Amino acid sequence: MIFDRFFKAKHLSSDPEVRLTAISSLSLDKPADKQALHELAFNDSQANVSVAALDKLNSFPLWLKASETAESSRLKRLAHERVLAEVNNPNSTLLTQADFNSFVAESKNLVLLEQMLFSNQRLQNNDALALSVLLKINKVNTNRLYFKDHANQAQQQVIVARTDEINELSKMLKFANHDVVINAIEAKIENLRALAALPIKIKQDATLVISKLLALKDNNDYEQLYEGKQQLCQEFEQYKAQFNVLDEETALLLAEKYLRVNESVEKRLAALKEEWQNTNELKLTTNALSEIEERFKEVKQQIDAILASIDDPSLLAQSKLLSNALSDISLDIEDAKKRPQTVAHKRTIKQIYANIETYQGFLEQLPNVRETQENAKALVIKLQALSDELPVDELADLVKQLKREWNKMLSECSLPLPEPILAAWQGAEKKHRSKITAVQEELKQQEKKTLAKLKTVQRMINQGSFKPALSTFKYAQKMYALLPDKNQKNLSKLYLELHEKATELQELQAFIAGPRKPAMLEEVNALALQQNVEDIPGRAQSVKTLRAQWNELGKLGTDEDDALNKAFDDAIEKAFMPCREHYAEQDKVRAENALQAKVIIDELAELAKHENTATIGRALSAINKKWRALGNLEQSERRKLQKTYQTALKPIQVRLDAFYSDNLERKQALLKKAEQLDAVEDVSNAAESAKQYQQQWKEIGFSGKQTDDELWTAFRKANDAVFAKISEKRDAEASELSQAKTEFYTDAAALSEQLKTATELKDLSDFSANVEVLNDKLRDIPTRQAKTEQQKLDSILVQYKAKQLEFEEQKNTAQWTNLFDTLAAWTDDSLPESAAELPNKFQQLMKLSSNDKGDDKRKELTIQAEIIADLPSNKADEKERKLLQLQLMAARLEGSDIPTVDALLADWISCGPLLKTDQALLKRLKKVILA
Repeated sequence: MIFDRFFKAKHLSSDPEVRLTAISSLSLDKPADKQALHELAFNDSQANVSVAALDKLNSFPLWLKASETAESSRLKRLAHERVLAEVNNPNSTLLTQADFNSFVAESKNLVLLEQMLFSNQRLQNNDALALSVLLKINKVNTNRLYFKDHANQAQQQVIVARTDEINELSKMLKFANHDVVINAIEAKIENLRALAALPIKIKQDATLVISKLLALKDNNDYEQLYEGKQQLCQEFEQYKAQFNVLDEETALLLAEKYLRVNESVEKRLAALKEEWQNTNELKLTTNALSEIEERFKEVKQQIDAILASIDDPSLLAQSKLLSNALSDISLDIEDAKKRPQTVAHKRTIKQIYANIETYQGFLEQLPNVRETQENAKALVIKLQALSDELPVDELADLVKQLKREWNKMLSECSLPLPEPILAAWQGAEKKHRSKITAVQEELKQQEKKTLAKLKTVQRMINQGSFKPALSTFKYAQKMYALLPDKNQKNLSKLYLELHEKATELQELQAFIAGPRKPAMLEEVNALALQQNVEDIPGRAQSVKTLRAQWNELGKLGTDEDDALNKAFDDAIEKAFMPCREHYAEQDKVRAENALQAKVIIDELAELAKHENTATIGRALSAINKKWRALGNLEQSERRKLQKTYQTALKPIQVRLDAFYSDNLERKQALLKKAEQLDAVEDVSNAAESAKQYQQQWKEIGFSGKQTDDELWTAFRKANDAVFAKISEKRDAEASELSQAKTEFYTDAAALSEQLKTATELKDLSDFSANVEVLNDKLRDIPTRQAKTEQQKLDSILVQYKAKQLEFEEQKNTAQWTNLFDTLAAWTDDSLPESAAELPNKFQQLMKLSSNDKGDDKRKELTIQAEIIADLPSNKADEKERKLLQLQLMAARLEGSDIPTVDALLADWISCGPLLKTDQALLKRLKKVILA
């Protein structure tokens, strides 16, 4: 039996090392070998043997099957890693493109597909396949992350089309960089919002229509009520067609309320209809009377025309036709009287009847009209012939006499005069009346002014102001002399009284001024001798005062007084000479200032030639400053120079005004744009636009003193609002990032703690799911800001793998310890209770074991195991060890399989229950297995 085990096919050897070595000798071209490789790949107890067999088979489907069905966790993990390696290798020879597409399309491993979606270049290059994988995964976070980092325009459009949450669409909008996609997102958000708001809008609109219909009931105008009802009912029917978006209760309530209100409006219409019909009948009466009045007006105009051309021999025939027309109008009035009438209608009918009667009378008296018109024309000619040169009183009397004759003629005339004759009379009369009135008014005003002047003289005399009174009386005498006798008569009493008092005052003045004038002349002569004067204003004031005092003494009209007056004039002129020289010097300064002004004006003219308007403003400010700094100028010269300056300034100012106006418009446009940024949802774009607007603002330039500061304040306020929003957004993003990181580290700490406290593998049963949650939270953090967090996640995964290996080693150690404890307790034919916990293959070996192999066989197996494991044996067994070593070497030279430790252990167990002597061998075998 021992030889059978040594010489059977190597791939069937119980020694895994032998099986591992045998795999290289198996050929894929031989069905038996290929079947053996399949058996090793999926049924071998050693993961490294299965991996080698799979390598030999070199088939992606087999690797995939192993990753899904292998019992060994190690094999399953290794196969999974190999599958991932092949799938993620764009140059894989093991996995064709067709196989890759089939694998991705058929795979149900959503976790694997999600990993591939973000890391597999092969999948990412196939737009349709990648999109189908994304749709298969169907996770909101995955959709958003793929949209952000990998999706092209077409894929983004599909993702947008399949997303129906406004919050998710808003997040995608931040990452969209194609106008088509941006427009699609914005349109869908708007559509979703509109759909969400549609029930509310329809309810509000329908309620508004019902409210308008209810309010319409208070209208007393039948036509407006009827037309308004028709329109509102039509609007409600349009909204009613959309009631399917409302809940049933709301739709029923609106319909019921509409029917109730509509019924009340119908009743109101019925109540107003009779009154409306009556009103319409009255309107027909009004229209009929209006038409009759128009016809009468036409006939009246023709009769007036006949009266104006009374000399025409055909008038008699025309008058008969017009009389018949008036009769027809009378018949139509009779018909109108049969219609419903108001008081106003009756009054109109009465008035038309009266007018018809009057004009029928005119037509009957036509033969007597010619003589009356001739008399009227003669009176008009007389009135027009009156000359405007006649005295006013005479002209007024003649006009009055002709007016009496005119009025008498009109009273005797049974027909009105033609309009041309009446207009000629009125025009001539108005002309003469205007002339008479104007002259009379002018004389009246002159009389009033003369009276006022005389009253002023009287008041001055009463107040003791004699000298001004005398001067004013001389002026009043001239005004009085210009008045006609009639007007002088009205003022004669007061005038004679004041004339007498003025004569008395002149005599008194001569008495007072006689002795004072010589004394004042001496004072002026003394002042004239003082030519070195420092106080020019004082000297000028003294001269002015002396002149005023001299003038107060008046002129007496005598030769002696005239000589004194001349001597005073000469002396006062000499006294004023220093002042005159000073003022001459000032004139010279003003002349120099005038020259400087002309220079400035020339500078202004040169400035007008400059093409750069932006620099003109500063230069103009400097020129204006120099102009304002000019000294005194002659008043007339100043006005002339100022006008010249303004003329030269005007074209420049026009250019500047146009420049400032253009700048103002551009700044106002920029301000409007800046103010509109407040409504832009993308705050980052708004902030970027605000920066551009600020730069444009600087480039525009000055826009005028009155507006520039105000515009800048408003513009800065609008920009500040945008920058405040971007600050808020950054704070919000920072807060969101901080929250995301806090949640990440909280979950990461929980995972670390789970790893730390785990004592066995089942304590980590949900660890992979928790890692996936943590990975999702990592994706919510921008990649550039998640390096530390990624390192933290990688560290946790490394710890997790180490923990898995640790638990697997503990499990293996525990299994081996349990095996050897069970073997130590196995001393008879019955199996220990602990044997039930052993792997099935060990249980089967113990059940099928026999006791005929003897103690020596166990010892031999133990020594062979020590040889293979390269562990020392007992000194007492050295001879036997050497012998067994030679046997193994010989077998190896002959090409036979060398037993493995596992195979030796199986044979050792097959020897049956342990004797007391076997316990020492068991301990030695345990050292080999656990080494």
